[in-house]
Amino acid sequence: MMAASHKFRFVIDRLCADAPDAVSRPARGGRVGRERAGPEVVDVPADGPSCLVVGQDGKPRCVRPADAPADAPLVEPVTAGSQPELVLVSRAGRRVRVNGQPAPLVALVGDRDQVQLSEDLILHVTTYHEPRIGPPSDKEVGRTCPVCRTVITPQSTVYVCWCCGAPMHLEGEGRLDCARVVSECANCRGAKVLLKSQYTSLPEDLVHE
Repeated sequence: MMAASHKFRFVIDRLCADAPDAVSRPARGGRVGRERAGPEVVDVPADGPSCLVVGQDGKPRCVRPADAPADAPLVEPVTAGSQPELVLVSRAGRRVRVNGQPAPLVALVGDRDQVQLSEDLILHVTTYHEPRIGPPSDKEVGRTCPVCRTVITPQSTVYVCWCCGAPMHLEGEGRLDCARVVSECANCRGAKVLLKSQYTSLPEDLVHE
């Protein structure tokens, strides 16, 4: 059985230039940041709740609630309908800000949302995808490919939509290669077909490829 293909990450956005290894770049919107070869990220555990904390080194990270201060905001991946999101819980009277506004005690955040932990630290929500490509699982065998409308068999090779879980054929040239002929999932009609490992979004002013 193939594992879940997406994992939540926070892209770190420091609003000052005094962080370790920072490189000055022109400010955008009055902000001083840094230019990096790749994003500085925080992984969000997929197996239950965790808390957002900032260590003595100034780096944010996710830790288990038992290892966090009582006022550390809590996050946990959930699926709302078919769309993966994060539950964000403010605790002990400490309200974080989401997209510039004070968050309710319990909020849902997703791709491209911004969580502000302090005056100089913003976390951009994104997901990183390792595409699910391979033999179908037992629950996918017998389902209908939403592109060609034929049945998935145990001999099929499939790409599985990261959002709704629909299997689509991906068998190579000369065979059923349905996932390559569409840009979005034909079942949920919203999730991009992602055939390589990648982020769904990255802040343009923090990452330059």
